[in-house]
Amino acid sequence: QAKFSEERVKYGVDEPSSAHYQMPMFTLPNSNTMARQVLFDDSANNCLSMVHCGVQLASPAENVRFLQDAKLLSSIKLASFFTALQLDPEVHDIWCYQNGPHACLRTMRMVQGNSESPAIAQAFLE
Repeated sequence: QAKFSEERVKYGVDEPSSAHYQMPMFTLPNSNTMARQVLFDDSANNCLSMVHCGVQLASPAENVRFLQDAKLLSSIKLASFFTALQLDPEVHDIWCYQNGPHACLRTMRMVQGNSESPAIAQAFLE
């Protein structure tokens, strides 16, 4: 995944940039467990679309199955939820994606300690 991203940036398919999307990404379940990850930004008003290099993302259909029995979080609850999260020690390995000019997908490596650094929450939805 990292090499794939680097090649796309190298040949101008993707461009480094900041992201402004409100679309959380969901990973596939961990092997032999029910543990699933939801990737969010640490700001309740700025949920970024993030991809951790090396993480296999779920398909849209798998996202629907993942969320079908989830509880809806209001903006107030969501803000409280984010304050309870701890930043992942490998947060510098997280990349953000955004549509760029000329239909390019733009990527930006999130800097550890940055106010927009993402947090990773483990979701154990029943």
